[in-house]
Amino acid sequence: MKRLALSLYLAATPLLPTLAAADEVWTSDLVGTIVYEADIGDVAVFSAGDNSVHLYIEGLAGMYANAGRFQGYWLENTAGTCGSSLTGADGWVSENWGTLELEFDPNGPERSYTVWIGECGADYIGEFYATPVGAEPAPDPAPTK
Repeated sequence: MKRLALSLYLAATPLLPTLAAADEVWTSDLVGTIVYEADIGDVAVFSAGDNSVHLYIEGLAGMYANAGRFQGYWLENTAGTCGSSLTGADGWVSENWGTLELEFDPNGPERSYTVWIGECGADYIGEFYATPVGAEPAPDPAPTK
């Protein structure tokens, strides 16, 4: 779990989309490139970095306008330390997982967002800001929760 949090902090492109359509791409200084991969039921599935991390945003699937705050979870395709496994909407199973909260930025570039992450179901330990590829550079991150 700590490895995922560290990976999210050290990577260099976007993670989560703001109400998007599959194949949309974001970037973040912290986590690198984030791709909207699919909608599964009401869950939007994003991949980050080299596809070793998946983000699952509940209630975002099928929404195509910036708005609101969404809860979800992430899984990393590595050995984990959570002590229990979690299965993603797409069938991924990992013991390296955590919670997330995504909020679209009403004042930033269109479809930009902040993501707060937690480990193994615990409190949030970090955050990152993502902007659509081709958008103006991201502003300073939103204040910590």
